[in-house]
Amino acid sequence: MLATDDLATDLPSVFSWSYRGLGIPAARLFRLLGLHPGSTFRAAAAASVAGVDAASARRALAELCRASLLVEGAPDRYALHDLLQVYAAELASTQETGTERTLATRRMLDHYLRSADAASQLLYRAAEPVTLDPMQPGVTVAAFADREQARGWLAAELPALLAAVRLALEGGFDTQTWQLAWVIAPILEREGRWHDLLATERAALTAASRLGDQF
Repeated sequence: MLATDDLATDLPSVFSWSYRGLGIPAARLFRLLGLHPGSTFRAAAAASVAGVDAASARRALAELCRASLLVEGAPDRYALHDLLQVYAAELASTQETGTERTLATRRMLDHYLRSADAASQLLYRAAEPVTLDPMQPGVTVAAFADREQARGWLAAELPALLAAVRLALEGGFDTQTWQLAWVIAPILEREGRWHDLLATERAALTAASRLGDQF
């Protein structure tokens, strides 16, 4: 999609100069980050999508930053340019199997679901908890020392959480769809984000209907 007849402006060719210099773990992480629903993320999300530990993810992220394929704009906040994300997604579609892409997406959704649930329970203890399915192996869950950390994480990750609901619905991850919608509903209500709340609840209803879940 990004290719042109001019090698100097053929973006995949330009990007590949940096990509070909990567080590195997960093190259794999770059490909799988093409599956992420947003352009910014934390190391824990990257670790989850790759199914590796946090230290391994940080080494790979540092290598991607040195190769100018990622930018760390703030501590533990990485950004992937839109065009690079398209390139990474194309690499994932050709170099990763369908099973590998599905597992990576499931791990990423589990990361956001489990982390958001932990933050929501810390902040909104009155909210009715939901029983979550077991996580996939290799998922890193965000840890919060106090309510302030939980509040900050939810605020920063809300765009990714909303995008994760859409991704889960479109990808047929129906359980993750309605559970993500359930978990983030309290923060959407408290911030008066009624349009987003309606959209996530509609996604949850569609997913629950496909599951035949009358809950």
